[in-house]
Amino acid sequence: MTVAIGLRAVVTVVVFALTLVAASSSPLRAQTPRVGKIVIAVQPTATPEQLSTDAKELREFLGKRLNRDVEIVFPMTFAGVVESLRFGHAQAAFMSAWPAQLAVKYAKAEVVLAEVREVVIGQDKKEETFYFSYWVVPKDSAASKLEQLRGSARSFRARCRPPASSRRWPG
Repeated sequence: MTVAIGLRAVVTVVVFALTLVAASSSPLRAQTPRVGKIVIAVQPTATPEQLSTDAKELREFLGKRLNRDVEIVFPMTFAGVVESLRFGHAQAAFMSAWPAQLAVKYAKAEVVLAEVREVVIGQDKKEETFYFSYWVVPKDSAASKLEQLRGSARSFRARCRPPASSRRWPG
């Protein structure tokens, strides 16, 4: 973890941990949150070894800053992060946009912090809290709009999984 990226990640997670109230009023909560300890579930983005190394430094930093015990957990999938919020096993989380939307819907979480990143809109570079996805089709494809891809196969690449996963577009 480089210093600039590491510091940015630490600050982002610190603010996120301090301000995210996840599933606090959910009737699905299986247990009462642990008093004095905050559990932060982080969407896996690297190998367990890399995540564990980075988590130790972050856990110590947050523990001192918040003056309480901090546990950082890395569920195997983004669904595990959402479920940890939903059932009260975590009080805060750090995840990408789609899992965050699921956490809002199913865990009654509130997104209170979004990463600001540089995006290119047309010819302009801007700092925004969103990004663009690019859908690539063969040159000879008849599809010129995203809606035309409904029912077709697609593939997404996740850094923490082997090659790509294919799914059908909902039809």
